[in-house]
Amino acid sequence: MINMEKTFWAKNINNESKNQLPPKSIILESDQDWKIIEVGCGTGRVLKYIREVGFIGELYGIDWSMDLLIAAKEKILDARFVEGNILNIPFKNSHFDLAILSATLTCIIDHDELLKVLKEVHRILKVESKLYISDFLITYNLKNIFRYLIGLFKYKKFGVFGAGYQFIHYNEDEIKKYIEEAGFTIIQFNAFKTKTWNNNTHNGFEVICKKLAGVGKCERQHRHAPGLLAKQQDHRRERATG
Repeated sequence: MINMEKTFWAKNINNESKNQLPPKSIILESDQDWKIIEVGCGTGRVLKYIREVGFIGELYGIDWSMDLLIAAKEKILDARFVEGNILNIPFKNSHFDLAILSATLTCIIDHDELLKVLKEVHRILKVESKLYISDFLITYNLKNIFRYLIGLFKYKKFGVFGAGYQFIHYNEDEIKKYIEEAGFTIIQFNAFKTKTWNNNTHNGFEVICKKLAGVGKCERQHRHAPGLLAKQQDHRRERATG
C-alpha cells in the first residue's frame, strides 16, 4: 500500500530527499510550451531546481500530502499543485511532455501498485516523451539487512522497512522489469552511491525511459481537468497558514 501516513509526513516536512536530480540536458531540451509533472512531488525540491536551471514552461506537482504541497507552493509560486492519489492521476491521456519520479517508488511497497503508478505515468505522457526516475536500491549492510529481515517476516517482501510506516528498496532487476511492463523503453540506467535525508550513504539509481508509439493502446480515458483541486488546495493552504 502506498505510504499515506499524513502524520509522518507532517513531522518530517523538513527532511528532504538528497537523491539525484534530473540532468540539465533532459530539461533544457524542452520547448517553452512543454508541460512537466513530478509525481510524488513532496516539498517541491525537484520542481524548484527545474525552474532554476531555465525551464520556462508549465510545471505540475501531485502528492497525497497537503502538508508537503503547502511547503512546495511556498518554494515555487507558479507551479500547479494537486492533492491526489498517484494510483489514479487526475489528468487526461497524453497530457505531459516529461514526468519525474524522485524518491517516490520507495514509498510503494506493493508491487501491483508500483506497476499501476508507472502505467498511470505512461498514460498521461505524450508519445515520444520521457520519464525520469531517481530512487534508492537495496543496500547490503548490517543495519539494512536487519531491517529487511524484519520486513520480510512482517510483509513477506524483502526490502521493506519502517515502524508504523513502511518504505521499500527494490533491486535493479525489479525496477527495470516494472518499467518495461508499464510500456516504457529504457534509454539509460545509472547506479551510484547517494545520500538519504538522514545523510546515510546508500545505493541509488537514475533511469531515463521513453514512451514509444504503439505501446499502451488500452489507456483509459480521464475527464479530469488539469488543476482540478487547485481551488481546494489554495483554500487549505490559506487555512493552514492563516
